Amino acid sequence: MSLNKSFLLVLLFALFQNINSESTISGKTVQASDSMVVTRHFLATEVGNTILQNGGNAIDASVAISFALSVVLPQAAPIGGGGFMVIHEANTNQNFTIDYRETAPARATRDMFITEGIVNRELALESYLSSGTPGTVYGLFIAHQKFGKLPWRQLIEPSITLAREGFVITETLGTTLSDYADKLAKTKDGKKYFLMMIR
Repeated sequence: MSLNKSFLLVLLFALFQNINSESTISGKTVQASDSMVVTRHFLATEVGNTILQNGGNAIDASVAISFALSVVLPQAAPIGGGGFMVIHEANTNQNFTIDYRETAPARATRDMFITEGIVNRELALESYLSSGTPGTVYGLFIAHQKFGKLPWRQLIEPSITLAREGFVITETLGTTLSDYADKLAKTKDGKKYFLMMIR
């Protein structure tokens, strides 16, 4: 299906996304005649704009932005999480929804977080048992397969570059990493990949 002449309205809902004063600009109006990209991080916005300028459509931009946010602001759109995508295809006037929320692991049980009749909060919130099976990459892949235009590699390459070359972290990410430093320090990978960012 060609989306060259279609306008897509894409709403991408990432889990645990919060809005704070740093991500909100008041009193300014921005207008565009063809397309616009707005994200919580300027580098992700640049990635989305570049995809559109290179002939990508709204789905391509959304996929690329999601991967970019996973690198530069991982709490906003983590590849280890999940979400929803709602798409309106203007030329057919059809709506599509892709649900890629996390799912419970196959061996999950109803009582897996209960110890001696009481909910064990540490098991439920901070153990390996509390992890859901991520859906983000799968959901973005499905959206790209059904509606995307550019090659998959072209959409993820900017995020690979950001991860390899590094970037200056924002105050928001720095604060989040500091707030979770004790929890991140409990695992080898947490120390290796996240705490090195705030040293």
